[in-house]
Amino acid sequence: MLAFFFIYMALSTLWAGAMMFDGLAFMDALGVAFSTMSYDGPAFGAFGATCTYAALPDFSKVIVCLSMLFGRLESVTLLSIFIPSFWKKSGW
Repeated sequence: MLAFFFIYMALSTLWAGAMMFDGLAFMDALGVAFSTMSYDGPAFGAFGATCTYAALPDFSKVIVCLSMLFGRLESVTLLSIFIPSFWKKSGW
C-alpha cells in the first residue's frame, strides 16, 4: 500500500511538473494531474467542471494521456513490467 501511495504521488508530481514546464499555472497543472490519475472527475481552476482539456497545449495533452493510462491501468502493474527482475523471477 505504501509503495502504491509513493508511486501515485511521484507520478502525479511528475505529470504536474511536465505540464508546468509547458506553461500551465501551478494549481491548474496539479488539478489536471490528480484528476486524470484518479477517478475524481473534473479538475479545478481553468480546467474545472464547466471546461474541457481542449485548451491545453499539445505536449500537455500527451502528458494527460499518459497520466490517464497510468491511472486507469494501475501504475504499479505497469511499472513492474519495466523492472528486469520481474522477468527473471517469472521465467518468461
